[in-house]
Amino acid sequence: MKTKLSLLLCFLIFSATVPAQNSSYFSKGVIHIVPSSHQDIAWMDSPENCKMQRDTMMIAPAIALMKGNPDYTFSVEQVLNLEEYLSLHPDQKPLLEKLTREGKFEWGGTYIQPYENMYSGEALIRQTYFGRKYLHEIFPGCDSRIYWNPDVPSRSIQMPQILKKSGIDYMSVSRMSEGFYNWQSPDGTGILTYSPGHYTNMVNLLFINNMQGTRDINEVYKLLKTKFDVLAKYYKLHNIPPHICFILSTDAIKPVDMNDFIINWNKNIAGKFNMPVMKYSTIETFMSEIGKGKLKLEPTIGERPNVWFYKTGPSHHQTLEAGRDAWRMLTEAEEFSSFNSILQNSVNPDITGRLWAAWKEAIYPDHGWGGQRGAITDSTFFSKFLFARGEAAGIRSTSLTSIMAKIGFKNTGYPVVVYNTLSWSRTDVVKASFNAMGKSYVYNKTDLNFKLVDDQGNEVPKQSISLPSDKPEPAEGYNFIFVARDVPAMGYRTYYLVPKDAKDIDNSIPKGFLETSDYKIVLGKGGIRSIFDKQLKKELLNTDKFLGAELFTMHSEGLGAGEFTAIQQPDMQGFARLSDTEANWNCIEAGKIRSVWETSQAFSHCTARLRVILYSDIKQIDVETDLLGWDGTIYREFRLAFPLNLKNGKVVYEGTMAAVEVGKDEPKGAAGFSYPGVDYNQPYNLVRPREIQNWFAGYDSTGIVMISSDVMGFDYVDPTTNPVSYPVLQPVLLASRRSCHGLGNWFLDPGDHHFRFSITSAKGDWKSAYHAGSAGNQPLLAVCGERIASANGLPESHSFLQVNQKNVIVSTFKKTDTENSYTLRLYEMEGKDTEVTVSFPFKINKAWKTDMIEENPVEIPVTNNSMVLRIGHNAIETYKITINP
Repeated sequence: MKTKLSLLLCFLIFSATVPAQNSSYFSKGVIHIVPSSHQDIAWMDSPENCKMQRDTMMIAPAIALMKGNPDYTFSVEQVLNLEEYLSLHPDQKPLLEKLTREGKFEWGGTYIQPYENMYSGEALIRQTYFGRKYLHEIFPGCDSRIYWNPDVPSRSIQMPQILKKSGIDYMSVSRMSEGFYNWQSPDGTGILTYSPGHYTNMVNLLFINNMQGTRDINEVYKLLKTKFDVLAKYYKLHNIPPHICFILSTDAIKPVDMNDFIINWNKNIAGKFNMPVMKYSTIETFMSEIGKGKLKLEPTIGERPNVWFYKTGPSHHQTLEAGRDAWRMLTEAEEFSSFNSILQNSVNPDITGRLWAAWKEAIYPDHGWGGQRGAITDSTFFSKFLFARGEAAGIRSTSLTSIMAKIGFKNTGYPVVVYNTLSWSRTDVVKASFNAMGKSYVYNKTDLNFKLVDDQGNEVPKQSISLPSDKPEPAEGYNFIFVARDVPAMGYRTYYLVPKDAKDIDNSIPKGFLETSDYKIVLGKGGIRSIFDKQLKKELLNTDKFLGAELFTMHSEGLGAGEFTAIQQPDMQGFARLSDTEANWNCIEAGKIRSVWETSQAFSHCTARLRVILYSDIKQIDVETDLLGWDGTIYREFRLAFPLNLKNGKVVYEGTMAAVEVGKDEPKGAAGFSYPGVDYNQPYNLVRPREIQNWFAGYDSTGIVMISSDVMGFDYVDPTTNPVSYPVLQPVLLASRRSCHGLGNWFLDPGDHHFRFSITSAKGDWKSAYHAGSAGNQPLLAVCGERIASANGLPESHSFLQVNQKNVIVSTFKKTDTENSYTLRLYEMEGKDTEVTVSFPFKINKAWKTDMIEENPVEIPVTNNSMVLRIGHNAIETYKITINP
């Protein structure tokens, strides 16, 4: 992924533009020599082979050097490598603990080095659980206060806060200008950050002949004097102590022995030429020395969009779909398994252990997709996500069914319990599947005559549907949808299937509709010609160039990642669009709840199928797009177009536990010079496409159009010739590119691909619609049961956890890792300092505010079953509670 370079040219170019300074500023300082080895999980080979190489070519040699030299240190970027080594050599645990305690081994504070914007917020937080917290548990008294992620040119908007509140004080990055940064999250939490420009720069400066030897020490002195003359002005300007860091790292490098060079330097150069001494060190030691100064660093605030956007989502759609499902479902599984444990007054250790194992698998994939034997790596990542998703689904299902068995059903019908996994009350469409074998009510020789009623006995309209052919169902499965109203936050509401009366039977044929009380839509050939919002009295689309939800394909030549400084954009070669085909619409489903319109057409290298779903009683339009039989042709990209009718429109999307507005919520300027030939000079605010969590949107003074998306990235600028000026929101569905490794694999993802989106609109900006955007990916869940009427048990409608402010979101509620208590994590979404009341249907014994990894508790007051908490703007806060059921 990286190349050997001449740093001499780098320094001469740089120094030519900066007046020389007296390098004596560093004469009483220290050059911190930090041996390390950049380690993707794979990249250089398969994951298993790289694991064995880390054993024999990284950690074992580092131990040998430490035994021979008491001053030697070695920095390992991630805790995964420690876990791997101990799995192979459990007998070496006492030695590694001793060397770690002595400060010889440094371990990065996260499990792996992730694509930060790819992961959900909760998944990013778990990186520190399996990182720093794991280190505390296996090596008591040892610590990690450093986060390494030097390779990926990206930064999540909330990563500084996540790290700082997990006890990690420093961040080591690269692929941006050499220097120090006070990188802040929007809540104001900052973390001291260091970039060497590129993590290989010092190796390229100090070594020659492919690292067969070091440069002559006098040549190094001349190079470093030039460098220090440049750095002195920067250090003085920002009041930085005279400490300099030389990270000695390249991809999979063996530990470097610099002992003779250090002795020679200190003896023959440092004292004689007023230069700083050299010593072995770690990044954490170096950063702690820097942190002692009264630094004058302007805050760097916001998200650094990922320049390697195409390496994950668009080129690994099926894999990322499994991962995104897993991260959401794992939080749902741990929440409702925790509620069930409280109801039972006992914790199931099997479920706790399975959740722990599933989370570890779910956060394993790092930034090293592709590479040599990349097909093995990518397959490994896919299998990890599939395992985590499967475990989450199983635990969630078991927990929901167990809770259902505790409800006191008052009606003798078949119960349909609808669960809401989000932290606000919801009215939404829900799909249910009922095994009707042997359960049909028969009236007038008409079979399966059920009607649906709510917990008050009021009839609720429903509509029979068919499940996709790949979804298993019982031999007499009855699948239907209905609108569940006011389902309590993080709770449930009960409905019942009961017998129809003869007068209830309706044999009429329903007609499809394109107009409701909220919207009137017009379909065009290959897309949506018009969406008129009756409440806003406004046309939502500008279809002069693209239709709404129109599929188009472009040439997309490029790599997933690489030594480029801006995202490689698609071009018009082979451009095709669905509106240029004979794509006609048919109504394939109609009823009281929804109408489904479909068009299917042979398209470029696949068959394209587009569905538009309009609901009679919900302000929502769903779009489902299928690419069937995609043949994996290289360098093709597929997008959908949502051209918005906005004047001076703004674009916003959900990042990590925060909204990100394009042009506002990125750092100022650009990342800057990394090494010769690689200058990230494109301003952060112009980097596109962008990675998202659940939604993207456009708004102006007349209102907002919110689109919930199950794909991880979107664009907002028309990429075709003669681009239009208004926003064209474009989820990037699929892109067939290649790994940038010379022996790397193609990212083709052939087969069938399914995508879904939900559109809604409202007055105001994103704050009026983001709940709907999040709900699109976390639907209401229905569990159908047996006819068991009982006067005792839980209420038919119930909430297990409530927050009284809509801007405060529950990230998770889970069993605390090591104690008989529960952990609640909240975050504030709208940028407002908020006082919020959190209520449970249980008595809270005690409560504590903790750090992000459930350590350092400080007791806080509680009142019976509630807590009044103060959450700062955009803050993420963690609490621990003990409960009486």
